[in-house]
Amino acid sequence: MQIVTGTEAIEKKFMARWDKHFDEKQYFRFNVEQGLQNIGLEEYRKKGVIEAASEGYLTHTAQKFRVRDCIQNLRLKENVYIENFV
Repeated sequence: MQIVTGTEAIEKKFMARWDKHFDEKQYFRFNVEQGLQNIGLEEYRKKGVIEAASEGYLTHTAQKFRVRDCIQNLRLKENVYIENFV
């Protein structure tokens, strides 16, 4: 249970150890910051609230750029993988 719910603390430890190995466009963590505070793990059936909070988070201008950067990063990795292993 702690592994699933303690992700922010784990991320901080991870970044403290490995931050010198990443630039801004190689590591991405998307985390809805507002709107899900009162939704517990057992309330997975509140799909509408979860979707609305997630949509609001991902359509915010700052997140749009991060999503774009993440997609571009994945595309570069996909091309490298295909070229190296085909």
